[in-house]
Amino acid sequence: MTRFYLGEEMPKTGDYWAVLREDAPDAPSWRAIFDGLHVPIVSDKKRMAVLASQPQWVYFLDFGRLPDRAKGRLVVWLSEKFGAPQEEVREEIERAGHPIRSEMVRRVWDYGQRKDGSLPFEEEVRDGR
Repeated sequence: MTRFYLGEEMPKTGDYWAVLREDAPDAPSWRAIFDGLHVPIVSDKKRMAVLASQPQWVYFLDFGRLPDRAKGRLVVWLSEKFGAPQEEVREEIERAGHPIRSEMVRRVWDYGQRKDGSLPFEEEVRDGR
């Protein structure tokens, strides 16, 4: 069921989060899956991947940091979207990760950037803080 090709494993480089754009085409689905638009990503570095036969810049979702309920919702959503068995979807995400197109990302945050360790709220992102 491989949906993309990266060519090499993406090493984890920190405790990063992406804030997804509210106007992105899949934003309502992402909001329902993740209970908001903040998602854990493996690195703040974009990578080139081939999605639907087109090279695109992507970030990779950090599946291991998702709560179990979000993991389950993501697997069901991708299974329905691509018509693949849920077990196959979960295995592929655990093996290769899941790309998030960079144009869907509004901002990337390092969890350690805030002194209290909290995530930025969406209004802070809109205000540029």
